[in-house]
Amino acid sequence: MPDLQTHAAVSRLLTERGWVASWGELRSVADRATLERLVADGHLHRIARGRYAAPVEIPARLAAERVAGVASYRTAAQHHGLAMKWLPSRPSITVPRGRSVGARGEGLHLSHRSLPSADIDGWVTTPLRTVADCAATLPFDEALTIADSALRSRLITPAQLAARAMDWPARGRQRVSRVARHADGRSSGPIESVLRAICLQIPGLSVTPQARIERDGRFLATVDLADERLRIVVEAEGFEFHGDREGFDRDCHRYDELVADGWVVLRFTWEHVMRRDRWVARILAATVAHRMTLVELGSSA
Repeated sequence: MPDLQTHAAVSRLLTERGWVASWGELRSVADRATLERLVADGHLHRIARGRYAAPVEIPARLAAERVAGVASYRTAAQHHGLAMKWLPSRPSITVPRGRSVGARGEGLHLSHRSLPSADIDGWVTTPLRTVADCAATLPFDEALTIADSALRSRLITPAQLAARAMDWPARGRQRVSRVARHADGRSSGPIESVLRAICLQIPGLSVTPQARIERDGRFLATVDLADERLRIVVEAEGFEFHGDREGFDRDCHRYDELVADGWVVLRFTWEHVMRRDRWVARILAATVAHRMTLVELGSSA
């Protein structure tokens, strides 16, 4: 069994990556033999070659079979390997409208709908249906995280999501359309997706994911989020880089280069973004107000 410190590091990284991570990401905290032991002990689930997830698959499948339904919402998102802000607290299962499941439904989040066969893939909803369902029902930041992940992994396309939003019933259409409008496969992971959702609440702030910044034709940095007009960089700091001296040196170098070029650099951790979102929004709003004043002064000069 891996030592407790390594196990905790793997758990922390999985949490920050939305409970789905690649071997390349996990290797920063554990070697392959350790990951294999975690899989064998049931602490990790291998969902594809080189991709791992928190172990929720078996209970979800058994729950779907118990009520003769299909896994949906966050549970289906987990099955498809989509990163998310929070894991489901209990399996989400959809059963046909009018079906009574009685005591078999205890401990489940049940939804009663008649799904078209095109929206079902075995015992789960399809990726497109899953993303749309989540967009229609979950808080915006959670839904955006799942949609970004689906686009990033190319399980769906922007055009497919936009078309599904247009065809969605009136109830929930506005929510699905909002997610479709803002979902972006360039987002690197859950922290960045949730941070971008917060940015979208701030009047006057317009950020681009994974923005490339140059000065006089010379490359300075690729940053998580950037507003080029206000020259604001917003970075989501993940656990996997902590303790990496070379990475820390590179970060300091690029941040200093950006500041010297007139950019404001804001850095937020997983705890800030996921648990202190109001504070993050307040810092962003204050920075935007200050930078807009400078832009207006510059325009009037």
